[in-house]
Amino acid sequence: MTLHADMQAAGLVTGTHYSDLYVLDTPQARAILAQHGLTVDGWNVQPFRDNVTGKPSLDCVFKADRS
Repeated sequence: MTLHADMQAAGLVTGTHYSDLYVLDTPQARAILAQHGLTVDGWNVQPFRDNVTGKPSLDCVFKADRS
C-alpha cells in the first residue's frame, strides 16, 4: 500500500493539496512514516500546526495519491 492509503486506513489524513498529503502528527503516523522509510526531516515531511484545529500535523510532500 502507499503512504497515503496507510494513513487513510489509520484515520490520520486531514487533507491534501495538489500532491501534498496532510496528516495528524501522532506516534502512529510516525510509525507509518518509518515503515515507508520516511522521517520528519523538515524537507520531505514537515511539521506544522493546523490553523483551523490547532493540532500538530505533518505535511508529506509529494505523497498524496492522485486519481
